[in-house]
Amino acid sequence: KIQLDRISALIDSKEEYLKKTKIIKQELVKEEKKIILELSPLIESIILGDKGYIFILNGKNELLIHKDENLLGKDLSSLKEFGTEKLIVKSLKNAYKKNKPWHYQWNKPGDLKNFSYKKVAWINYNKFFDWYIVSSIYKEDLELKSQKINSMIINISIIILGILIFLSIL
Repeated sequence: KIQLDRISALIDSKEEYLKKTKIIKQELVKEEKKIILELSPLIESIILGDKGYIFILNGKNELLIHKDENLLGKDLSSLKEFGTEKLIVKSLKNAYKKNKPWHYQWNKPGDLKNFSYKKVAWINYNKFFDWYIVSSIYKEDLELKSQKINSMIINISIIILGILIFLSIL
């Protein structure tokens, strides 16, 4: 979520700049393309968990930035969630409107034809550009991270308990 907020803040700063310059519609399209070119390497460098990533979808349901270059510029309007009749774009936008994470299934690098991997995504929206900025992570990555945190808490607790026992003996 932190990375998502950072990218959203960067986009917001571009929005503020463009609003101040009172740019005309024709120029706005050129500026959007420049911003996408500027954001792409930054977003592509962010890895959430082991294989999670951030992507941007516009209000026309086209992917502007995505890890899978084959999806760039594609209209996702008719794409359905794996194993359901739900439209991906509708589910994503509903999750944003309800201010809730979006849970869905997707493929994984190295297993591109298998769309059974569970993911969770958080969504921000920029009204000026009409962009949905989405951070998406595999649930197993979240579970691994939480197991590591739990393990660390247990280890620290054991160390503190040992120190307290030692101090009580003295």
